[in-house]
Amino acid sequence: MLEFAPIYGEWSEKYNDFKYQRLHVCTDYFGVKFQAHDSLEDSHATLACFQAIQRMRQQQRLGRPQKKTKETNAKNVCGTASPADVFLYRRNYHDNSL
Repeated sequence: MLEFAPIYGEWSEKYNDFKYQRLHVCTDYFGVKFQAHDSLEDSHATLACFQAIQRMRQQQRLGRPQKKTKETNAKNVCGTASPADVFLYRRNYHDNSL
């Protein structure tokens, strides 16, 4: 997860950049529970992590301290989001190479 890499902060000397982190590392960091290797669950977890990153950035912009959240189920956080929503976000806002 490229968006999460600077938050996690593991540096790669080889690439002179933050090391890419896997989805399970991000979900563990934010306390999101999901069943790995299920495409729908993976997309819900990705969206939940993205939303947590956005909330973190918003709090930093407002100068508010970050709060630790309780464990969250990815389906509850994502609501009715579909895998297509995650794909469209990636295509439109993150990775123009798709």
